[in-house]
Amino acid sequence: MTIEDLFCSYKNKKIYVLLNIGNRGDGLIHMGGRALLAKHNIEYEEIRFPQDISGDMLFVYGCGAFSASFHHMVKFINFYINKFDKIYILPASFDISCREIREFISGVPEKIIIYCRERYSYQDLLKIATFKENIILDKDMAFYIDYSKWNRKGSGVLVSFRKDGEAASSFFCKYSTFYKAIIKVKLAFSGQMAKWDDVSNGGNETEGEALLQTIANYEEIYTDRAHVAIASAMMGKRTYIYPSCYHKQKGIYEYSLSHMSNVYWHNWGLWDM
Repeated sequence: MTIEDLFCSYKNKKIYVLLNIGNRGDGLIHMGGRALLAKHNIEYEEIRFPQDISGDMLFVYGCGAFSASFHHMVKFINFYINKFDKIYILPASFDISCREIREFISGVPEKIIIYCRERYSYQDLLKIATFKENIILDKDMAFYIDYSKWNRKGSGVLVSFRKDGEAASSFFCKYSTFYKAIIKVKLAFSGQMAKWDDVSNGGNETEGEALLQTIANYEEIYTDRAHVAIASAMMGKRTYIYPSCYHKQKGIYEYSLSHMSNVYWHNWGLWDM
C-alpha cells in the first residue's frame, strides 16, 4: 500500500499524528503530511511525546531519528505502542548498525507498519523484521508539498552542510579544511560567491516554510541535508548532494532524485569536485 493509498483509506476518518522533534527539515515532513491529510479530508489531532493519548490509529511522521546519532523516536513509539490499535511509521531512514534501532525493529509487533524512504533501509529492515510484509518502500513526506509558492529562479550559491552528530566523520569529509578549500576554489573559478550556512539547523521543526523561503533565494545548492536537497531539487535548483555518516542521503538520492536532470550526487573525493 503506497502512502497515497494509506491516506486515502482514512478519508473522512479521524486519526492521531505524532510530530517529530528536530530541525527545519522535519518541518517539511510535517508540511507534506498535512498536505495529504487535507487532500483526503482526514480529521486529525497532532500530538507530541509524552502526551497521554490513546486511540485506534496513530501516524508517526517519518524522520532521521532512527540513526546512531539520533534515535529518540524508538522511545517515543515504545511509549505509545500499547495505547493504539495500529501504528504507521511514515517514510523514514533506519540505521541498523545502531543497537537500539536493531533491537526495536526486530521486536516490532504486527500492528506496526513501517515505511522506508530509500532502498538501503528497506533491505536492512527486511533482514531483521519479524513481519516482513509490514515493511514498505515509498518516498519521503516532503515530496507531497506543493512547491509552486517558492519556485523561483533565485541567485547565488548556498552551501549547507551538517555540523551535528550525523556529519560525515571520515578523513574525506566536509569539515576537513582541505575539502572546504576545494569547494571554495571550485566556486571561485566559476565566478560564484557562496553563502555557507547550515540552514536546516536550529532545532525548530515548526519552521519548514522559513527553510523553503531561504532555499528559494538561491540558484545553486551544495548540501548533505536530506530535506535541503529534496526542497532544492523540487524547486528546480542545481542541487549537489553529499553523504553524511550513513546511507540516508545516498538512498534518498538514488530512490527519489536521481532521475532529475538538475540533481547531482557527489562523494567526498577530489575526483568529485
